[in-house]
Amino acid sequence: MKRSLIGVAGFFYGILLACVYITIAAHNNWSPVDLFPGCYADDCNLATRLLLVLHVLAPALIFFILNFMAWNRWTLNKWLWWLVGLTALLFFYWLCGYIWKRF
Repeated sequence: MKRSLIGVAGFFYGILLACVYITIAAHNNWSPVDLFPGCYADDCNLATRLLLVLHVLAPALIFFILNFMAWNRWTLNKWLWWLVGLTALLFFYWLCGYIWKRF
């Protein structure tokens, strides 16, 4: 029960992290980039909608699995290194995805 609750906390951390990254990308001063071409109000095709959902759910699932695996198995130091490393990796994933479309 505790392991699942800790996993859910990681899930919410991942969703919060994805929302922060989306907000940062939406409010930067760079020229606008069409990250999902052809996706306007209701004109998104199924593949683009799936990609949008995965961009939000992937970090949530990653941190759910991290917390679920680490509960009472890892030391706090090991868990903290994994948390910081995965957060940085996801940040660079989002940043590279945004910059890559500019070239």
